[in-house]
Amino acid sequence: MSEVQSYLLAISRDGKDVKDGKSGKRSGKEEAHEIARETAKRLESKELAVISIVQELGPYLTDDDPTIRANATAYLSDVIATLPSRFFTLQQTKTLATWYCSRLEDGPRVESAIRGLIELFRAGKVDQTLAQDTLLKLAGESERVPRFSQGERFLVYTFIDQLMSSHRQALKSLGDQSLVGITDIASGEKDPRNLMIVFSVLKVIMVEWDISNYTETLFDSVFCYFPITFRPPPDDPYGITAQDLKDRLRECIASTTRFAPYAFPALIDKLDSTSTNVKRDVLQTITACANSYSISTISNYSVTLWDSLKFEVLNMQEEDLAEETLIALRAILTRLTSGPAPASQKLSNQYLGPVLKECNRELQEPQQRQAKPSGRILAFLATASPMAFDMIVKATVPPLLLLYENAPSIAEQRALLEILVEILDSAAIVFGTWGSSAPHANLSDPFDEIRERLLGLFSRALMSSPQEEVSFRISAVQALLALASIKGLLQQNEIGMIIQHLDEVVLTEDLSGRQNLHEEAVKALVQLSKYKPVLIQDITIPNFMAKLPMKAEDGQAHLFIPTLEGLAQLSVEKSIFDTIQRRLLFKLTEIFENKSSTEYAQAILATLGYIFRRPDLSSDPNLLSYYDIVVVNMTRDAVLSARSESSSIRHNEAILEAHGQLANYIVRALDEDKQKEVATQIWKLYASVEAFEPIIFSKGRSDPERRTMIISTYFLAALDRKHPPTYDNPTEDQTFSPLLDELVRLTQVEHISPIRTAMLRQLALLTNKFLPPTSTHLASSLTTTSLSPSAPVPSILIAFALLKALTYRMDPSLSPLLQKTITLLSSPAPAGPLLARAFSTLLAPDPLISRENHALLRPLHKQKLFNSCIQPLSTAFRSAPADTKPNYLIALAGILKYVPSEVILPELETLLPLLLQSLDLKDAGVRAATLETVAVVVVLSSSGIEEHVKSFISRLLGCTSLAKENPPTVRAPALRTLRLFPQHLRTEVLLPYKRSTMQRMLSALDDPKRAVRKEAVDCVAMWARMDEPDDDD
Repeated sequence: MSEVQSYLLAISRDGKDVKDGKSGKRSGKEEAHEIARETAKRLESKELAVISIVQELGPYLTDDDPTIRANATAYLSDVIATLPSRFFTLQQTKTLATWYCSRLEDGPRVESAIRGLIELFRAGKVDQTLAQDTLLKLAGESERVPRFSQGERFLVYTFIDQLMSSHRQALKSLGDQSLVGITDIASGEKDPRNLMIVFSVLKVIMVEWDISNYTETLFDSVFCYFPITFRPPPDDPYGITAQDLKDRLRECIASTTRFAPYAFPALIDKLDSTSTNVKRDVLQTITACANSYSISTISNYSVTLWDSLKFEVLNMQEEDLAEETLIALRAILTRLTSGPAPASQKLSNQYLGPVLKECNRELQEPQQRQAKPSGRILAFLATASPMAFDMIVKATVPPLLLLYENAPSIAEQRALLEILVEILDSAAIVFGTWGSSAPHANLSDPFDEIRERLLGLFSRALMSSPQEEVSFRISAVQALLALASIKGLLQQNEIGMIIQHLDEVVLTEDLSGRQNLHEEAVKALVQLSKYKPVLIQDITIPNFMAKLPMKAEDGQAHLFIPTLEGLAQLSVEKSIFDTIQRRLLFKLTEIFENKSSTEYAQAILATLGYIFRRPDLSSDPNLLSYYDIVVVNMTRDAVLSARSESSSIRHNEAILEAHGQLANYIVRALDEDKQKEVATQIWKLYASVEAFEPIIFSKGRSDPERRTMIISTYFLAALDRKHPPTYDNPTEDQTFSPLLDELVRLTQVEHISPIRTAMLRQLALLTNKFLPPTSTHLASSLTTTSLSPSAPVPSILIAFALLKALTYRMDPSLSPLLQKTITLLSSPAPAGPLLARAFSTLLAPDPLISRENHALLRPLHKQKLFNSCIQPLSTAFRSAPADTKPNYLIALAGILKYVPSEVILPELETLLPLLLQSLDLKDAGVRAATLETVAVVVVLSSSGIEEHVKSFISRLLGCTSLAKENPPTVRAPALRTLRLFPQHLRTEVLLPYKRSTMQRMLSALDDPKRAVRKEAVDCVAMWARMDEPDDDD
């Protein structure tokens, strides 16, 4: 059997498995390709001639069966596909090309012939004449191409694209013949994949060919597809989007300025469409044309385009369409000003004349509806180029200033001020800001004559206007910021005066009713700090520091909180940060010495904590200085103060917490050597043994001394896991066992809650971060010892602190410990309820036991805890006495509150009965946590809720009533959850309950809390929109 016969036999079996002794099974197509490869090898080795293959194919090419004819052609195409490039001589290539072109007439299956041409032009030598002849022969088949299949047409366009890439000059020399031929071939194409190639090929012709004889024909060949309305199928294997097609089509329309007489009228006509998408496509295409067409062409149509486009801004319906329109109008002006100066100015004046006339007319009445859009147009166009800015400002700003000065009301002045701000923002875009490093145009003279006038006008608007005119003064702040930001416009002293005005607004004005103005002024100062940090350092920081009182009493937070908030926001720039932190630390020392209020000291420490929480702190060259001042000296001072008998605000728990947090940020940023140093000072706290004995392994310490454990906790949290803490061990045991035992002892006898919390955190941090896997049994043993049916509160807290640490690291001992804990939920009060509530601490976020503090948090620890608890809790609940059943529900609610919804859903069958009973508990915390879970279930698995819909509706309505167990934090989520029912549950399931549910929800409309009333209104509206059944039903 010849190779041709073997190929035809194999390809006829395509879709059926063929036995292969080497590789088992392979398809008929794979076997056919292998035969073609063998033939190609024989051709390469000269064992076989191409003419022999064609001659042997002869009978099959004239067979009555079109499938056999197509497969015979495919054989030769597969053989050529495996040959190296330039294998055939020019004569062989011409002969085979002629033969393949003849096969195109042998429909209906021509895929193999087209594929053969593609491979032939890759594997053979091709000259200019051959490329031209082949294209013309293909063009001769243009009437038949639309009847080809999509795949066959794709190969035709691919071949033309190949010719265009490799033999463009040859095709171009054909002139109108190639233009008409390719246009005819592509005519009527609708397939998106094919159109992507068609648009690319036609764009080359539009750009590089002389299209003067067929301009309209070419334009029509692509514009007939405008606008693109294609929607890709859900599983489109080609990944072609509507936007891809729109971009290619837009490139074609904008490719040559010869299209302008056809493009602009057609595009303007389509602006009348009611479709937002069509209008958007029109506007984006006009922008592309404005960027591409010649300056003279754009000038000819500029006024017509303005007259057609302006309504999309002046009578704005859609914000995004107005934005696209502005971009198009600016693109026109940018193009007009891109040529030589004298001509550009003339063309720009021609375009801007009607624009300025109409916009200035609208601005004469600044409170009318079209005044603000007119100002927006002018500001947007001003960003087109420095020339455009100069022309618009000279024609617009002086009349605006005159209008402002003669305006009869604040409202009109505010409207004009807002327009001026937009124009100033345009100046910042054109000429750059002080902070921009990129080169910008030099500021020309439009502002020279009015700069001082603008500065005085804006300053008076801010400082001399009635204080109750908040929105007007906010506009003045924005205007001053815009003026000060423009590079090279104002002198240093003028910017300094603006900063002084802003300082005065922030520091001296009453905040009541003017919070927005205060915030806007602070934002302006923050922005100016990026441009002029030295001025902020010299003016604002001294002003703010002078505003801070020397001493404050309790209840006088209004004297310092706004100032400290401003300083915190100003600390963005590094140089300003250095100044602020240095001055605040000095102020803190003063406060400690003059025994000011705890509230004041805490506020300063919190501000320092805020500004030290910088992501780049580890690279700060002054880090070691901060370490010495804050971590070492401040800590030592706090410890020595604790030893003294006199009272001090340093002893306050809140002060020590804020001090610890500040030190924590600095310690986290230290290098390894310094971290090791901190590890030796966790409980020594940088004091000598004579001055201060560590709290651990000591007894009879005073309350102030024990409070220093709070600082130790923050130090311990900041340590990297590679640097475990060291301590003076009175025993010979070198493990962590003595330390853990000592912390347990201290915790059990501690009566001050913040100190006990610090000790519990230390237990958790040591267990989570520093216990090696071989030593976690120490924590497990302490947990077991602390848990008993009669365990006191400290023991329960100790057990759960250790459990939390083990949960985060997913220790193997966790599961049996949880089983024991769940068993103890049946204990009588108070132990049972205490244990139940403690479950909420296991997954609750703790800022100290966090990844930022190098804690070991396994990614799946929440899933692990949930899976370990859900079945035991459910089983124990069913068999528990009635008086202890709530314990299991409380424990479950405490876990569910922090577990991802995707973890909960697989256990719905077990959970739903428990959730229903949790809503019956008279515990607001449990109800709130349960409602969160129910809401997630409704959205993600409504079918589960539908099975219990009556029970859930009843209980949720019960949670909306005014009762002690239903605070606003329960009533609002209950209504929010009920609102989800009509959105996610089937209508036929809910309809029987619609009337009664809406009647019971009416009482929530009169709820005393506004947030609850709002939820009630939304909920009632959602249920009211639910469809009623038809009469026929």
